[in-house]
Amino acid sequence: MPAPPCRPPDVVTRRRRLRDWLDRHGDQLDPDHEPPSMFELAPWLLVQRNVWGHQYRASTHATPAQAAVAYQAQQYPEDWRIVELLNLDTGRRLTAVDAIRWRVA
Repeated sequence: MPAPPCRPPDVVTRRRRLRDWLDRHGDQLDPDHEPPSMFELAPWLLVQRNVWGHQYRASTHATPAQAAVAYQAQQYPEDWRIVELLNLDTGRRLTAVDAIRWRVA
């Protein structure tokens, strides 16, 4: 029996979830960090907040593992705490156990 066809990503759902997040936190984005593009959305949204609590960073990634690598590779990761990892396809939220492991929120 052939494998079922892969479902293409639901770009509309991803954009809606990102837009909802930006509506809540867009005015608190770090001005030195490029926000995610509505046109090149990967399924996972990594949300970080600085240790002073007044700015957010958001970036999209293909997998939770890639999000962890990006977090660790940034300059001064100790100044940024992971808030959550949001699956833009399903709405599932993960929290960081540490910088490389995730659990369902």
